[in-house]
Amino acid sequence: MSWVDNVNDSLDEQEAADQAVAAELGHNRGVNDELRKLRYRTEARRLFNAEQAADRPQAQAVDGASFLLNQPDKVPCIWGSGLDVLWAEGEPLMLCGLSGVGKTTLGGQVLRARLGIGDGLVLGLPVIPAARPILYLAMDRPQQIRRALGRIFGPEDHDTLRERLIVRPGPPPEDLAVNTDLLAQLADDHGAGTVFLDSLKDAALGLSEDGPAAAYNRARQTAIAAGIELFEDHHMVKRGAAGGKPKTLADVYGSTWLTAGAGSVIVLNGDPGDPLVEFLHLKQPAAEVGPWSVLHDSITGLSSVFHATDLVSLAAAYGDISAKDAAKALAETDKPTPNDVEKARRKLTALVKTGHLIVSREGNKSLKLTTLWEAAPRITAPITAPITAPFQNEGVTTPSRVSRQNTNPQVRGITAPITGITQEDLSRTPPLLEGEVCEIRAPQSQEKEANCTTCDTPMHWQRSATGKTQCTRCEAAS
Repeated sequence: MSWVDNVNDSLDEQEAADQAVAAELGHNRGVNDELRKLRYRTEARRLFNAEQAADRPQAQAVDGASFLLNQPDKVPCIWGSGLDVLWAEGEPLMLCGLSGVGKTTLGGQVLRARLGIGDGLVLGLPVIPAARPILYLAMDRPQQIRRALGRIFGPEDHDTLRERLIVRPGPPPEDLAVNTDLLAQLADDHGAGTVFLDSLKDAALGLSEDGPAAAYNRARQTAIAAGIELFEDHHMVKRGAAGGKPKTLADVYGSTWLTAGAGSVIVLNGDPGDPLVEFLHLKQPAAEVGPWSVLHDSITGLSSVFHATDLVSLAAAYGDISAKDAAKALAETDKPTPNDVEKARRKLTALVKTGHLIVSREGNKSLKLTTLWEAAPRITAPITAPITAPFQNEGVTTPSRVSRQNTNPQVRGITAPITGITQEDLSRTPPLLEGEVCEIRAPQSQEKEANCTTCDTPMHWQRSATGKTQCTRCEAAS
């Protein structure tokens, strides 16, 4: 081997050694860089956790005696009275139902009473006004929510709505089941003591799974611990057990942890757009309230407990009703028997005779048309003629045979002048109770035109509970 080869070998060895040193240094630099990044991440996580812990509402621990023995005699409630509690303090209220059955309509009335507007009653039960502002998360079709709530508020409520209601349209900034502190933070950011969530499907994703549902329950319990009251709108599955209507806790959409974490669960059962729906109190903080039939007024946006005998209100809500519609309400079933339908038909016919209903369409078997009834119109024009309810020995006019039978003390001696009646208005006179009669005398300028065709004297029109008018002198029917 020549000296040249020896030199080359030495150079190769030196180069290999240099490469080894460089590789080691590079490795060390990479390790140092990664260590530096990990330290940054660890410090950032520590600072982030500290900030989160500072913002998170903390439930204060109390001794067992204070927790167990210092309880009020009655359940403190937001909506309810005595043992009839629909919404208890510190317990979320969940209002469930299919789309279009009036969840937002009913919830809006609770919101209105919670703001201290109106008489404070919803379905006949009082609602306690909130001490702090209210946050409404209008997540599900905000424009539809705006229209529904707009029916029950007016210009006179401007100052209250401006100062005490905060509406946040659209979905929340984060999934409430991912950031379980966000719900409480949103309320705190707006200074709100009550939050309405409309609806849960837009607040958190994947609620049919136990994980996200339990995480959302954690979010609601965190808010409750911070003193926030919650009203939640939620949906049902499309079909209940065996294909029936969904109206049990098992039919509430999602995991069982949703209803398990609620203090009260109400279900509105009906078809979309129905003015008359079933009200079921499936989970109760105290006694069960209902079940009721609830009637939604689509014009005013108000709801009331419907009593089966109130077919006039039902006809007004529907626009017109058939005997089968009335039978469903009276028998409280979706499938009334022919006997139920016939009973309802007789009640509707009786209400026509008393003037509370009118027939809007006659039935025709050959055309397969059913008879329809609607509420009788009321007088809207002013009446000018004096209206009297004569009774025996009264000297104003000669009473007829029917008027002599009148002994109703509430009707006797009514002589208050009412303005603006015409002959055409007689058919629109409000219905009278059984046994009442009401005599209407035409103005002087019309007496010649109002002469009776039988006795040719100025006709004194009289209308009784049968809905007919007649001359009080010769008793000729008009």
